[in-house]
Amino acid sequence: MPKKKVRTSEGFIVDEESGEVLDDTAIDFEHPEYRAYSYEEYRRKAHYEPIQKVYGDRLCVDDEVAERIVSQIIPGLVEIIKVYLRKSLCSADRDEVYRFFSSLWGNVGAEIVRGVIEKRLSMSLPESQAYDLAGLDGLTVFRCLKNAGLDESSVVEAIKSFIEGFEPRDSYTYTLVRDLFTSIRNGKQSALIRWISKPIDNVIDMDYAVRVFSVEPKKLRNVVYLVVKIRGLGVQITSTKIDISSRYGEESIVIETIDHLSRRLGIELSKPIPMIATVIVKMPFKINLQTLSRFENASPQGNRVKIMGQGYTALVYPSTINMYINLAGTLDRIGVALAQALPTVCTYAEKK
Repeated sequence: MPKKKVRTSEGFIVDEESGEVLDDTAIDFEHPEYRAYSYEEYRRKAHYEPIQKVYGDRLCVDDEVAERIVSQIIPGLVEIIKVYLRKSLCSADRDEVYRFFSSLWGNVGAEIVRGVIEKRLSMSLPESQAYDLAGLDGLTVFRCLKNAGLDESSVVEAIKSFIEGFEPRDSYTYTLVRDLFTSIRNGKQSALIRWISKPIDNVIDMDYAVRVFSVEPKKLRNVVYLVVKIRGLGVQITSTKIDISSRYGEESIVIETIDHLSRRLGIELSKPIPMIATVIVKMPFKINLQTLSRFENASPQGNRVKIMGQGYTALVYPSTINMYINLAGTLDRIGVALAQALPTVCTYAEKK
């Protein structure tokens, strides 16, 4: 049976029954094509940097090299910190710990450590156990199933069984843990990421771009744009920015695409920045939308409920959650947004 397509108020094409996003590559009209400042001012905008500068000054240029360097540094650093913390953590207050880490890394590093300490202090013991077993995803799964009414210790045990691969005692809880973990990981791996790159010195010559790529220009709301495919990725080109749609994990292909566009168009382009992620998570149980809309700050929208959170919008269907996440330049915000949204939704799981 063909899928019945509907357009959401956010501009996405979704399947009306399942909530699956079918098309999220609509042109961005939120940011105008005109600019009220000069190009000199434009170049000073801190969030857009030349791609050559960004990668030329780095110690390493990919995650694998960074991981190898970090793995060599960490053991010795961990020993130093462990010795200090064993002697001082229980007797020192947070300001003393903060000053110690400031002396090691300066204020930025100290703020990171302070954030980690305060976050861990705010966790319950079972939450800390889930986090230690499986990181942020583990904490998300634990809080979600706890809010759905499952026993805390059973959930932690099931998470441990899933991560370590041994036979669980509680098969029902284990099945929910396994299915939710799998759904979260699949949702992140198949997430659609929208990237933005901008010209550094001059606007893009659209007439020249039309000749280079041999495509017909399109026009909507007085915006002229081209739609092309490069390295298998969908690309939309306007005079002042380039939108690229990719899957999660395709950052290197996005960078190659920007480099290719820069050479073909004869213009310097900024480092691509991840702006929006579309993530679909299938729930292992049904969600009571009526109760959800009654007790949360949510908006009923026919066969779904819309929830607005810090940096995300969640469209909740009976068994699916479609999330649109403001990445603000970092892909890590996907996990953070899921950790915020899913436990709230799981509170309204229908009991069997």
